[in-house]
Amino acid sequence: MSAIMRRVRSANTSPEVALRHALESAGFHLSDIGGNDLPGKPDIVLTEEHIAIFVDGDFWHGGQWRKRKFASIEDQFREAPSKDYWINKIRRNVNRDFINTKKLLDEGWKVIRFWESHIKKDLTGCVSNVIQASKKRLKADICSIVPGRTFVEFCDGGKSVRTGLENRGWTGLRIAEKGCTSIPSVTLATAALSRNDISLSGGNKESHGKKTARFVSFISAIEDMKKRRPPILLLESPATILSYHKGEDFRLALLELNNLGYTVDAFTLDAAGQGAKIRRRLFITAILEFCIPADEIRESACVYAGAVRPETLSEFICGHPEIDWNVRSLPAPPDYGGAAFDGDKHSSLVEWIAEYYLNPLVNELMKGRTLAPYFV
Repeated sequence: MSAIMRRVRSANTSPEVALRHALESAGFHLSDIGGNDLPGKPDIVLTEEHIAIFVDGDFWHGGQWRKRKFASIEDQFREAPSKDYWINKIRRNVNRDFINTKKLLDEGWKVIRFWESHIKKDLTGCVSNVIQASKKRLKADICSIVPGRTFVEFCDGGKSVRTGLENRGWTGLRIAEKGCTSIPSVTLATAALSRNDISLSGGNKESHGKKTARFVSFISAIEDMKKRRPPILLLESPATILSYHKGEDFRLALLELNNLGYTVDAFTLDAAGQGAKIRRRLFITAILEFCIPADEIRESACVYAGAVRPETLSEFICGHPEIDWNVRSLPAPPDYGGAAFDGDKHSSLVEWIAEYYLNPLVNELMKGRTLAPYFV
C-alpha cells in the first residue's frame, strides 16, 4: 500500500498547474505553494485577496463514486482488494476537508474548493469564480456555514437523533428560547413529525386553522429565518403519510418546502417497533437550491423502486413532476432483523443517513463555489 501511495502525486497535478497558470495570466500574484502554514495547506494562496484555493482530486476527496453513478463509496470499492483501507482513507480525507475549510473561514479567509474534473471541464469558469471571489465586497451567504456541520432540532427527535449525527462528525446546537431570532445559523435543521402534523399542512378540513402542528410551526420558523435558512433540512415521519388522503397532504408539504427555495428528496427506512413490529419511517431531505453548485449532479426525479424507495414512493415521485425533486442514489440500508426497537437502533439509522446522505452532500456543496466568512 505504501508503494502505491508513494507514486501518487499530491502537489502540482496537471489541473492545479493549469489553474495556476490561468490565474497568473489573469493578473493574480500567487504565493509560494510550499511556504504557507494555513490549515489544510491550500494548493493556491492569493494573499492580497485573502483567498485559499484547493484542487481536490475526485478519487481522493470522495467525488468519484458519485460521478461514476455508484450508490456509495462502498459500491465503488465492492470488488477492490483492501477495500476497507481505501474507504477509510478517503473518508478521513473528506473529514479533514470539512475541518480545514471551517478553520480557514473562522480565520477570515475566503475558500474555494474545485474538483479536478471541474477544472479540466471548465478552466475558464473556474478562473471566473476566483475573479468574482476577489471582489472585496463579495456577499457572503448561509452556504458558507455548510462545512461546520452544525445542526439544531426544531422538534425533539430524542437523544438518538442527536447521538446519531454527532457520531458522524456533526455538532448539535440548541434553541435558547421560542422565536426565530433565537435559532442559530446551522447547516442542518431536523424535525420529527407525526402524520397529523403533515396533514395539517395539507389543509385537512377536520384540523384546518390549528397552528400548533409541528410542520406548520417548522415551516413558519424556517420562513422567518429569511436569509439564514439552513442549507439542509431533514424531516422524519411515519411512512403512512404516503397513503393518507391519497398522498395529497404529503404532496402539499413538499410544495411548501419548494416555495421556501428547497429542492426535495424522500426515502424510507425500517425500524423495529414495540412488540417486534416493523415501523417504516419516511425521511424528507431538502436542500436550498442556491447552495447547489452549478455543475452538481442532479439525478432524474423518476426513480426505480428499490431498498429505500419502495414502489409506492417511487410511483409518487415519478407521478409528481410539479415538485422540484433532487433525488440521490442510496445503497441498501442496514438490516436489524426485526430486533426490538430501542434508541441505539434508531441512532444507528440516523448515523446511516449522516454517513451515506448528509456527509457526501456537504462534501459536494463545498465544491465549485466561494465560501466566505459568515457572521450574524
